[in-house]
Amino acid sequence: MPIVSFRLISSLIFLVALPCYLTANAQPKKELNFNPCELSTLDGRGMLSALCADWKQPIDPGDAKSTQIDLFVVKVSSASPNPKPDPLLIINGGPGGSSVDLLVDLAGANVFRRILNKRDVIVMDQRGTGRSSSLACPALADNQLQITDIDIKLLTKECIGQLNYDPRYFSTTYAVQDIESLRIALGKDRLNVYGVSYGSRVAVEYARQFEQSTRTLILDGVVPPTIALGPDVAIKSQEALDLVFKQCRESVACNNAFPNLDEKFWDLMTRLEKHPVNTKFQDPRSGDPIEVEVEKEHLALVIRMSLYNPELRSLLPYLIYETSLKNDFSRIAATATQLLDQLGQSISNGMHNAVACAEDVPFYDEQQRLIKDSKETYMGSDFHQSLIEICSEWPVGPTNESMKKVFTSKTPSLILSGQYDPVTPPSYGEQLASNLENRLHIIGEGQGHGLISRGCIPKVLSDFMEDPNLENLKTDCVKHLKPVPFFVNAYGPSP
Repeated sequence: MPIVSFRLISSLIFLVALPCYLTANAQPKKELNFNPCELSTLDGRGMLSALCADWKQPIDPGDAKSTQIDLFVVKVSSASPNPKPDPLLIINGGPGGSSVDLLVDLAGANVFRRILNKRDVIVMDQRGTGRSSSLACPALADNQLQITDIDIKLLTKECIGQLNYDPRYFSTTYAVQDIESLRIALGKDRLNVYGVSYGSRVAVEYARQFEQSTRTLILDGVVPPTIALGPDVAIKSQEALDLVFKQCRESVACNNAFPNLDEKFWDLMTRLEKHPVNTKFQDPRSGDPIEVEVEKEHLALVIRMSLYNPELRSLLPYLIYETSLKNDFSRIAATATQLLDQLGQSISNGMHNAVACAEDVPFYDEQQRLIKDSKETYMGSDFHQSLIEICSEWPVGPTNESMKKVFTSKTPSLILSGQYDPVTPPSYGEQLASNLENRLHIIGEGQGHGLISRGCIPKVLSDFMEDPNLENLKTDCVKHLKPVPFFVNAYGPSP
């Protein structure tokens, strides 16, 4: 769930409990007019034929006369002439990521083939993201790595002034109201709800507020509601990197190719902190040369995002060692530049702040030990300290008083975790699962953040929706998920 910039942006925030009567008042049914459409991601990847609808809803679900915002809804119709009455709803993470973009990516990977044989797939860009009244502002773009604390507050005020809508109405509290209004507008009794990363928080809160509307829950890379994301992100990522170092030492081939890998990494971080390196690389699209001053934040970003993905994780020892040995930072520069560009386009930073400032930062006082420990990680404490600076200026709206309480439910729940996930580890999944009466927790061996497209998981999800009785669910195929071996040179792993 990438909250990405390292010296972005966050002090004291007051959390106001939303009156309970609001949580039960979904808007009356408003017609959805679907039309054929062709979809790509916001940065131009993929192509998906679907049905799309621009849907207006009040910015305040409790006030039908409040400002209208545009919500973008997509339906991928089932191949069946008589689809099941309960579609699958997809919710992306971030916070700030586009759920429609996730749909396009997953459809391109053929994830939904089995599901679409029986039921429709529905996606709505969460308010403030993607094509749904996006809360994005250039002032706090995610492609800025170096911003001073003074600049952060000034830029935050500038950002707030650039927004088209009041950010107090863009937290999870309002997002779940939109989902329930969407269910009513679709004429569906219940939904199967999939949420990944921060999207799992939305899915859990929806199931908490509207349990009768939730047929099944699929939570992929779980964020337990009792955890305030921030200081622990750097710590969990450091633990994931330390595991790479440990596994490389214990592998004869990796250790022979890259001895003292952890020392090489910390040496690179120290060198870049003292003396940033100017390097050039070719733009892969235009072929034009690009010059970048590589700082330790660039290396940290590449490391962090590589840990999310098993294939990129397998390249880390080679990347670290080659950079150190040859003093060539062009790969780091090229990868970091591409990541910053993608993240800047895919994450709505205003919506991200609306969520973090209402639901995470106010609870940092309870995590002082984590804040102290994070200073010793490769990411450092700038990550969450900058959020504290942002949130000292950010308007904060109400949130459900139940949101930070333990989630208990009888809803059939399938929990997915990657063994090497650097941000939502299996322990988070276990923490959530321990309070659910009807759940199964699957841990993908050697996997990272998000399992939905891995191996036989799409089949498991389809089978689960077909028969939510977890005692009947066959998951033996998951044992075939295995770690990706480390590359020992440019040609791949050792034979």
